[in-house]
Amino acid sequence: MLVITSTGLTVQGQQVSVLVGVDAEQIEIGDHLGLSLQVKSPAATAVIWPTLKDTLGSWEVLAQSPIDSSQEGSSLIQKRILTLIHFEPGDHVVPRLPFSYLDQTGSSEISFSRPVFVSVDSIALDDESAYKPIKDIMDAPASWKEYWPFYLLGGSLLLIGGFLFWGIRNRPALEGKLPVITRKPRLPAHERAMRRLSKLEQQKRWQKGDIKGYYDHLTDILRAYMEVEFKIPALESVTDQTLKALRERNFSSKLMEEVGELMARADLAKFAKYQPGDKENLEAMETARGFIREAKRKAEEEKAAAAAALKNQEA
Repeated sequence: MLVITSTGLTVQGQQVSVLVGVDAEQIEIGDHLGLSLQVKSPAATAVIWPTLKDTLGSWEVLAQSPIDSSQEGSSLIQKRILTLIHFEPGDHVVPRLPFSYLDQTGSSEISFSRPVFVSVDSIALDDESAYKPIKDIMDAPASWKEYWPFYLLGGSLLLIGGFLFWGIRNRPALEGKLPVITRKPRLPAHERAMRRLSKLEQQKRWQKGDIKGYYDHLTDILRAYMEVEFKIPALESVTDQTLKALRERNFSSKLMEEVGELMARADLAKFAKYQPGDKENLEAMETARGFIREAKRKAEEEKAAAAAALKNQEA
């Protein structure tokens, strides 16, 4: 049964009416309530429907149908159906809804639907019915889909076991066919440093304007070589600490002076934006190479002296 109420205003002799109806005045908790809305207005009158979200008063809005329009003589009929639900027992009201429009004089008007009262009842329980015994848990029929991981695991183990068995049986035959991996001997520290200097020279950094990058790489190569050859923590030390450690190795004063000038020039280029000339940049590379050659000779002398001392101790 559809219960309908109406309200309306007159616009220059013509009626703008809002009809509202519900499909039941009494429902149970969780039942759907159909709310029908109909607006009748002159065809030339633009009616603005209210915007609804998830709730309408204390009701939840489950669905909203599109607005269905039809012509009836000189009037326009617009209809929409809302589906509502309520989860609290008691008497609840569907609030009135505002419909705004402009009349033919341009004045803004509002017409409201009438509120609708609906009774929401609790679900009746049959207290006199006898209690039913608790039924045993029923086993669901097994499906191969429940056991496929075990099939997959068993198949994988069989495959791995067969491969291991085959490998053990054929190991003598395979040993002669396996490739022999030989490790390429590591280059001595001085050769690695020389190659890195040659690569830096080929990059032509300072010729391209990258003075800072040139001296960064140049001093890093020297410091890395010092760490490997003389066990000096040069990469973690400042220039003065590095030079002090080198002096303890008894390098010639001329070489120490040249290395000191190189590292000081590098610090200025890296931290003070100093721009050395082309001649200084070329000299820096030659100084680095000269130091590595002299350091190699010094390292060989120290190793020979250490070997001789050890031999004398054993004798």
